[in-house]
Amino acid sequence: MTAKMPMKRNIRRMIIAHQMLVKNPADDVARRSFSDAQNKIEKNITSELKNEKFSLFEVLLKETDKMAASERQAMIPLLKNMQTILLNKVIGEGDWYYARKYHLLRQNVERWGLQSQIVFTVEPPANR
Repeated sequence: MTAKMPMKRNIRRMIIAHQMLVKNPADDVARRSFSDAQNKIEKNITSELKNEKFSLFEVLLKETDKMAASERQAMIPLLKNMQTILLNKVIGEGDWYYARKYHLLRQNVERWGLQSQIVFTVEPPANR
């Protein structure tokens, strides 16, 4: 619960910075704000994943689901990184629970219409 509020705040920062970057791609302040917010979210989710917990990852998906399509564009780099992190865990360790979360991410990406930006070319292996 404690990490959810800062995460939601950082998601909002990413969206605002992305909107500023769309208007002015040379805006270094917005670029830095976007990057800082994304790094904090990734750090929190990765830390939780190391303990085999997924609540922040699920918050990320829920918050992204609530967004307008234009706002979701801001989440693409973060979602790609989550895809890579989950896939590495699945391939490296054959962890079926991470495979379920990878599949959940894939389903959401397809439902949001982002499959052209976040490409799922590799199917995670089934139980080894």
